[in-house]
Amino acid sequence: MADFFKLAGCDYDEVSGTVNIYQEDDGISLYVNVYARTKNVQVPSECQKASLEQIDGIFLKVKSLQELVGRKLVWKEASNEYGNAGALNVIECEMINNAELTIEGIENGSMTVYWKGHGDIRRKEPFNVDVPFETRVTIPLSDSEMSDASDSVVLPHADRKEEGHMNPSGSNSAEYSLPVATYKSFIRQMADWYSGGELPTAAGQDLRFILELQKQKLHALGLDMKCELPKKGAGRNNVTGIYYSDRIFTNSILGGDVNVTRSVVSTQDQRCLNTSNVSLVTMVLEPKNGSKPDDGMTLCCPNCGAPSTLGELQAGCKHCGTRFLMSELYPKVMNYNVHEHEDEQQRKRKNIRDLIRLSAVCTLPSMIYSIILILLDNQYNSAKMSLFSAIFRVIFGGILGGVMFGGLLFGGKKLLEVLGLMGKGLRGGGHTVSTLLNANKIKTHDPEFSSEYFRDKAIALFRMAVYSKDATELACCQCRCPDSAADIIEAQLFNFNINSCKITDGVCDADLTLYLDCLHYKKGQVISKSDKYRMHVRKKLRTATNPGFSFAAVSCPSCGASFDARNVKACPFCNNAYLHEEHDWIMTDLH
Repeated sequence: MADFFKLAGCDYDEVSGTVNIYQEDDGISLYVNVYARTKNVQVPSECQKASLEQIDGIFLKVKSLQELVGRKLVWKEASNEYGNAGALNVIECEMINNAELTIEGIENGSMTVYWKGHGDIRRKEPFNVDVPFETRVTIPLSDSEMSDASDSVVLPHADRKEEGHMNPSGSNSAEYSLPVATYKSFIRQMADWYSGGELPTAAGQDLRFILELQKQKLHALGLDMKCELPKKGAGRNNVTGIYYSDRIFTNSILGGDVNVTRSVVSTQDQRCLNTSNVSLVTMVLEPKNGSKPDDGMTLCCPNCGAPSTLGELQAGCKHCGTRFLMSELYPKVMNYNVHEHEDEQQRKRKNIRDLIRLSAVCTLPSMIYSIILILLDNQYNSAKMSLFSAIFRVIFGGILGGVMFGGLLFGGKKLLEVLGLMGKGLRGGGHTVSTLLNANKIKTHDPEFSSEYFRDKAIALFRMAVYSKDATELACCQCRCPDSAADIIEAQLFNFNINSCKITDGVCDADLTLYLDCLHYKKGQVISKSDKYRMHVRKKLRTATNPGFSFAAVSCPSCGASFDARNVKACPFCNNAYLHEEHDWIMTDLH
């Protein structure tokens, strides 16, 4: 049967899917994703791409893929004893209201899935609420997934007592619920993105732009980055986190047991240049009051007055071509950090190697020292020492001395490493007071200033500058990328300081220090380094930041033309500069 995808009764032209299967100790977990797009004019432009996700995955107590055939999971509401029904992504992620998912067959290295149900999109009719969807897609399975199936022990059919349940996930029971679904969506979308999929819809506007720039830089260097989710192991969905609020936003820092394997690969010869197991910690931002506009909210174009919706105006007014600057439709992942996991066995092997090498280095001086002692001893003894005894003393003394002094040097080396890690963990901590004072200074001119939003904007500006081919072509940059940062292929923010800020005539110029953990690509090798950079940023504070949703038309002050101000530095019609700092922070220097 041919693949198809229907949403709100409309047929979509292109359908594809992915399925990830993980062998657990007592069963199989699988994650099904379906992607669709269309150029059907009956479908609004903002709804022409859609996807279905099984965010938490489905756990089935089977040991063979063939036992999945014919399984049907039914959710009569958003969640039941099996967990939640999944998510429908159009512009943003919405939980599916009810669903039926059937695994129709597994043959010729592929799995056929039939999935139907209802979900919210919250746009104009018929793409509003409780929108029907239906899809059938045949998804190729990887060799590893097929081999897992062939190596499995098949359980007797009579032992199958449960249709399925969702893997457990962490959540808190306080009045604020951590955006766990956003975190899980982002993790899976990131893995799909690095495997050639779509940009993560759970990411904010800046982060999506950054990921595009990073991929372009990697390809220009003949590199590719892969992120693979683990195939085995329980507890991958044990998401935990903390949250804290300022006057405007609630900031959630979320992490979990979802460890991914990140690899940097040469596209020329497919050599793996760097591989490490990492965890992704995300910073999710949403307005404190929880309010956000609906994509289907009816709006009239401020320029021509034509009736439209918020979602349609995101791509510009279809009638007059006016483009707009809009804030995020929260919650969104504004920033993420990568934490590498040390391989315990590799660390032990390295320690043993270091101890043996240092002992070997110290053995020769110890043997020379033993020979000198023997010669000095013979000057004061009339009885001559036998040659055998002398050789034994030299060898034994050399080995014993080598082990003792090598052990002391090894202990000193480990002490220096511990002190280095302590210093690395304290980077930027000595300037916390000045950072708080300068942040409060900015707040006196802009009461809606958010330190957390400012932090995420700072690392976003740095990433844009170092990932871009030419930073001066970006609307948010007025400086070049320094040579020392030109070979950075990944940058993670550890800490940042606001060293000083000067506010003149409503214009704020701030001096920052960024403490980073970066991957550099030098002479065919990927090198991990801790870096520190100074950055100068600027923004006009004459108009206070809008803590809610902002919506402003872009027009050139010279010729009146409208254009996409996020990606161009000057008006494409008259070439006059567009003052981006009137709307957001820009970078004026980086060194």
